[in-house]
Amino acid sequence: MMTTSPTPTSTSSIVGSLCPNCGGVSLNVLTATIVSYQVVFDLDAQELVVVGESVGNTEWDEQSQVTCPSCHWQGALFDCL
Repeated sequence: MMTTSPTPTSTSSIVGSLCPNCGGVSLNVLTATIVSYQVVFDLDAQELVVVGESVGNTEWDEQSQVTCPSCHWQGALFDCL
């Protein structure tokens, strides 16, 4: 669940800060990507074996969920810009 701090501190107005709560300059951005695996059934081992994989692109925008590693504030990147 995404939560925001009801009372951001005044340091959020510092130029270069990202976190609206503590004024921190670092954020963790949550993204997702699709990984496709090609598998075959190994008759000798009687199990699936991965023989290939393809990793898709990941994207993020101003609506992406972010977390401040300093104070653990959570919100949307839009809240930080």
